[in-house]
Amino acid sequence: MTFKSIKPGWFFLPQWLLATATGFVASLYWIELGEQTDLGVVEGLIGGAAIGVFQGLMLRHYLAQSWHWILATTAAWGLLGWSSIGAMGWVVPEAVTDLPSRVVFGVIEGIKTGLVLGWLQGWALKQQAVYVVRWVMINTMSWAMALALGWAVGALLRQITGLFIGEAIGLTLAWVVATAITGSALSQLLCEVPPIKQPD
Repeated sequence: MTFKSIKPGWFFLPQWLLATATGFVASLYWIELGEQTDLGVVEGLIGGAAIGVFQGLMLRHYLAQSWHWILATTAAWGLLGWSSIGAMGWVVPEAVTDLPSRVVFGVIEGIKTGLVLGWLQGWALKQQAVYVVRWVMINTMSWAMALALGWAVGALLRQITGLFIGEAIGLTLAWVVATAITGSALSQLLCEVPPIKQPD
């Protein structure tokens, strides 16, 4: 039996957004949104596994070994949670409240997050995506933009409402931005790779 990868079409991005959103919402069953110091390696592994599983299930039609993606995403978020960087997809810098500082801090932490995710997920793509360096660059750019925007919006909404729900909305926005950018890039990368036939 052979596996033949399918080329992504217009429907790839909506599927990618849905898979990531489902994984993020599922992760909230085990992980409570908090500050950088509140979440460690365990929360990173749980969150990464939730995101990775749903993305991996979606990618099984496009990648010969989509379970590599699940492992890479789980490991990346676990590593981030273990490190001083933190599981940035689930935390907000409550100690940093003014908007300019939130933006700068978001760019810096987003670059770190994107580099780790990009390199480890690039390992999962190496057999099919010929431009893995582009994937690392896109991840780095997308998370820098996403965290800067999401954290700034979260701080603004919290100042207006006085409620933490504003921060949660900001984090959700960060995930949407990062997912939209990475999904568009991944669709293009997978389209540039010739179909792979592989033993079952």
